[in-house]
Amino acid sequence: MGNVDVIESPRTGPRARFGFFLLVLIVVMGLGVWVLAGGKRSGPPSSTLATPADPEPSRTSGGFLPLWPQGPPPPASLPALVAPVKPPHVVDPARGAVIGINGFSIGPQGKYTVTEIGDGYVVTARTAISGSSSPAPPTDAYLVTGDLSTARPIASGDSIAVGADGRSVLAAAGARVTRHALDGTRREEVMLPKDRTLAHETVAGFVLAVVPGGTWEIWDPRSGEVRHRFPQLFAASGSTVAYGSYDRGISVLNLATGARLDTEIPDRELTVYQAALSRDGRYLATQLTNRGQWQHVIVVFDTKLALWVAMPGTPFAALNQMTLAWSGSTLVLARTDQPAIILWTPGEPVVYSAPIT
Repeated sequence: MGNVDVIESPRTGPRARFGFFLLVLIVVMGLGVWVLAGGKRSGPPSSTLATPADPEPSRTSGGFLPLWPQGPPPPASLPALVAPVKPPHVVDPARGAVIGINGFSIGPQGKYTVTEIGDGYVVTARTAISGSSSPAPPTDAYLVTGDLSTARPIASGDSIAVGADGRSVLAAAGARVTRHALDGTRREEVMLPKDRTLAHETVAGFVLAVVPGGTWEIWDPRSGEVRHRFPQLFAASGSTVAYGSYDRGISVLNLATGARLDTEIPDRELTVYQAALSRDGRYLATQLTNRGQWQHVIVVFDTKLALWVAMPGTPFAALNQMTLAWSGSTLVLARTDQPAIILWTPGEPVVYSAPIT
């Protein structure tokens, strides 16, 4: 017989033995994992992910979340002054509280407005008129700064306007307008044209209501010239005014640059009831209503993005039981039918609220 080459069988060779031992090791490890897991079979990877520690608030309910302790904290731009709650209150995120402001001499039926200036707020307070034959009561201006717990009177007059410089208040007594510094000292006096009432001050001059006809003017007290005329003025800040038609278009004019942005009311079946401009002029908050059906909606026009944003929910029972104010880029609303404050930042899906007790 010839020579025969002997070839080892794959089943008994070194590679086969190594593969066999590796397979046994994998099986043993798998059994150990199964025993440690209590014999329960794990699901797909997506089903084993932990739920977020802070679940996202509902974005579709349109309801309200309490300021504290649920939900993320309010925007850092607060505390914010709100009105016409009696007395006005502030929201203090650091203390997690809604507190009243001391120092107002006005009665419980007073009407309040709020303007943000510097590191505080100017509150105008006016006693409600008790009868048609009664003379119009004066309007008082208060300064609220520091810990926002006390209001300090700084001026009084037939009408009050916050200075465009953010450091003064204008008080009108008849046709005479006196500028008061925030410390209460007087600076200057100006005489208004006949049949004009002071409403605001802008960088372009005084905003005056024309008594006969009901139109509006921006009048320069230095030159005596009328710079602008509007058939209807909705809101004004230091450098911005919003004007137009109650049920059609609205224009936002930057008085410093002359830039104008025109827009249409988002719902032509509704009309503008009231409006408020943010201090920097970027946001115009408006309350739109259908007077026949008493429907309400709060919408904000963002002049930077040139679009309207609607606030979730419509939490108002009557037109005269709420007011609009701004604290930075946060819209602050107060309601007196069920005393509460409401906070909303345009574009955010969550609306915060807290009762006032």
